Amino acid sequence: MGPQAEDRVQSRGNLTMKYLHGKTANGIRRLGFVSGAGLLTLASVAPALAAEAERATATATLEEIVVTAERREANLQTVPITVDTVSGDVAAERGTDSIQTLAATIPNLTFTTAAFVTNTYIRGVGDNASSPNNEPSAAVYVDGVYNPAGAVLTSFSFNNIERIEVLKGPQGTLFGRNATAGVIQIITPDPQHDFSGKVDLGYGNFNTVDGGLYVTKGLGDKVAADLSVLYHYIIDGYGHNVTFNVPTFRSRNAAARSKWLFEPTEATKIRFSADYSKFDSDGTSNQFAAGSFPPYLGRNNSQGNPTNNNSKTYSAALRIDHDFASLHGVSISSFRNVDRDWFIDSDILPATNNHILTHDNGDYWTQELQLSNRTPGRLSWLVGAFYYGNTVDGANPRDQFGAQVAGGFRRYYGTQKTESMSGFGQATADIFAKTKLTLGLRYTEETLKATGRTLNLAGAIVGGPYSDQLKSNPWTWRIALDHQFAPDVLGYVSWNRGFKSGGYNITSPGSAGFFPEGVDAYEIGMKSEYLDHRVRLNLAGFYYDYTDLQVVIVLGGAQLFTNAASSRNYGLDGTLDFAATDRLTLSAGVGLLDAKYTNYANARGYTPLGVAFPIANAKGAELPYSPPFTGFVSARYQVPTSIGKVTAAANLSYNDRSYVTPDMGLKRPSYEMLNASIEWRGLSNDSLAVRLWGKNLTNAEYYVFASESATGWYVSDGPPRTYGISLEKSF
Repeated sequence: MGPQAEDRVQSRGNLTMKYLHGKTANGIRRLGFVSGAGLLTLASVAPALAAEAERATATATLEEIVVTAERREANLQTVPITVDTVSGDVAAERGTDSIQTLAATIPNLTFTTAAFVTNTYIRGVGDNASSPNNEPSAAVYVDGVYNPAGAVLTSFSFNNIERIEVLKGPQGTLFGRNATAGVIQIITPDPQHDFSGKVDLGYGNFNTVDGGLYVTKGLGDKVAADLSVLYHYIIDGYGHNVTFNVPTFRSRNAAARSKWLFEPTEATKIRFSADYSKFDSDGTSNQFAAGSFPPYLGRNNSQGNPTNNNSKTYSAALRIDHDFASLHGVSISSFRNVDRDWFIDSDILPATNNHILTHDNGDYWTQELQLSNRTPGRLSWLVGAFYYGNTVDGANPRDQFGAQVAGGFRRYYGTQKTESMSGFGQATADIFAKTKLTLGLRYTEETLKATGRTLNLAGAIVGGPYSDQLKSNPWTWRIALDHQFAPDVLGYVSWNRGFKSGGYNITSPGSAGFFPEGVDAYEIGMKSEYLDHRVRLNLAGFYYDYTDLQVVIVLGGAQLFTNAASSRNYGLDGTLDFAATDRLTLSAGVGLLDAKYTNYANARGYTPLGVAFPIANAKGAELPYSPPFTGFVSARYQVPTSIGKVTAAANLSYNDRSYVTPDMGLKRPSYEMLNASIEWRGLSNDSLAVRLWGKNLTNAEYYVFASESATGWYVSDGPPRTYGISLEKSF
C-alpha cells in the first residue's frame, strides 16, 4: 500500500447541530405529518370509540414485556436501557419478516446490503462492510448465541420467532466485543411436549412463492424437540437487465432449524440447536445513480453483467443451565460455518472492465460461562467469561479481471484469524429504597493475525506474501443509576464504554490494517405506564463520543477500511403504545439523530464520474446512513366473530434522507412506507388462517445500498410494492 493509503488509515473528522435548517426542516414537517397523522386519526375516531372504550376499559391493557437485555429475564419497564421489542405475531402483521425490514418498526435503526452482506446502523453507528472478516457493529444473538457473520443476516428470515429485542447503545459489559451500536436479540420458543405445529403457504406478485413448516413434540418425559423449515423464492425478480435480457433481484432461500430440550433434573436444562440455510441470489443489482454515468435505467434495472451469490451456512449450539442452590450457572458453546461464492461487475457496464469472482469461507466458534444469583434481593449480580475465535478466508481466492485490472488479471488470497478472551461482571444494588446503582466491567485480550498474497495470470507472486498481527486489550464498562419515581415511572442515567475490534483488509492483501474503535455513550431515559397499564411511554436522550471511528473507502472493486479520528452523535428515542380498547392497539415511535464527524483529516470524496478529490478535513460532515428523523405509527384491530377472529394491522414508517460519504454528495432520499395486512383465523386451535398482506404499499423508492467510488456513483434499489396471500394450517 502506498503512502496515501497509509495516510488514510490515520485519517480522522467535527460539527454543530442544525436540526431546523434548510431541507432538514422539511424532514421535521414530514415526520411530524407521519406521527401527527396517527394522533389526529386517534382524535378523530375518539368519539366513535368512546362507547366501546368505556366498555373495554376494564379489560384493555398492554401485555407485560419480558426481555433479557441484562442476560436475565426482567420486565422491560424495569430495565434502565433503551430496548425496542417486537413479538413474532406483531412482526408478521407489520410486514417485518427479516432483519432488513425491522427498520420500519424500530426508530433510529437502518440497514444496508452490500455485496450480499447486511449491515446494521443504530443511532448512526455502523459500517457498510462486505468483507466477511469485518463483524457488524450491532451484535446479533439468536437464543443467546453470538452470530458474527453479516452474510448470514442477508438470508435470515423470521419463522417461529417469539420476540425480537433491539438494545440501543454500546453493550460493552455483558455482551462485549463488537457491540458499539447495540445488540439485536432474536428469541425462539422452547420445544413443547404436547404435539403441535403449523404449515403455511404463500404466493405474491413477482411470482413469489413461500412455504414454511413448524412442528414440536415430546420424546419421552424429559426430552422435547422441534423443527422449523422455511422456503422463499422470488422467481421473476423486481427489475430487468437491459443488456442480457434477464430479471434482476431474484433470490431463493431454503433454511431449516431444530431445537432440542433435555431436562434430566428439575435443576438442569440442556438446549441443543442446529441450523442450515442455502441462499442463492443475483444480489443487489447495482446501477449508476441518476447524475452519474448515463443512462439511468430506471428502478431495479441494470446493464452490467448479472451479479450472483451462492452461500451456505450451518451452525450448532449447546446451552446448559443449572441451578446450584442459590446460584445459577450457564454454559453456551457454538460453532458456525459460512461458505460463499459470489460475482460482481464492479464497473456496472456490459464490457469486461473490472469483474470480481470470490470464494470466501469462515469458521466461527464461541464459549461463554455465566454465574449469577438466583433470587436477587437488594443485590443482583452476574459474572462470566467469554472466548471467541475465527478463521476467515476472505479471499480464497478472489479473482479480479478485465481491461481496467493491471495485467488483465489478479488473484488474491487473504486470511484473518482471531482469538479473543474476556472476563466480565455486573452488579445492581439497592442503594436507597427506590434507587439502584449498576456497575459493570469487562476486560478483553484480543489478537488478530492476517496473511495474504497477490498473484498474476501466470501464477507468479506479484505482491507479498504479507503477514501482520494486531493486539488490543480494552476495558469496557457500564455505570447506571435508576430511580422509581412512581410505581410505573422509572428514570435513569447511564455511561457505557464500548469497543469494536480492528482488523485487516484481507480482500486487498498488503493494505494497512484498521484500528479498534471506541465509544463513550451517555444516556438519560424514562420508562412509564399510565391509565392502569393501557399507555406505555418510553423516552431516552443520548450523546456519543467516538474515537478512531472505522470508515470505508471504495476504490473501484475493493473496499478499504480506515479510521477517522472522532465523531459525536446525539439525539432522542421515543416509543408510545396505547391499548385504546381490548380490540384496538395503537403504537408510534420517533428517532431524532445528529451524527457528525468532529475530526476527519485527509478524507476523500468522488465526483459522480468517479474522480477522487481530497477533503482536508470532513469536520462537520454527517456520518453515513444517519437519517436525522425516523418514525412510525401503527394500528392493530381485532374483531371476534362467530366464525373466527379478524385482525387488521397497518404500519406507516418514515425514513429521512441521509448521505453515503463524508463529502455529502450522493444522497439517499427520504421516503414513507406503508405495510398492512388483514387476517382471518378460525376459532379452534387447529384451524385455518388466511392473511392478505402488502408491503411498501406506497411504492416508495429507496436504496438498500449506495456508494461513491472510483467507478462512479452507484445504487441498488429496495423492493417495490409487493403483495400476496398466505395460508396457515395449525395442528
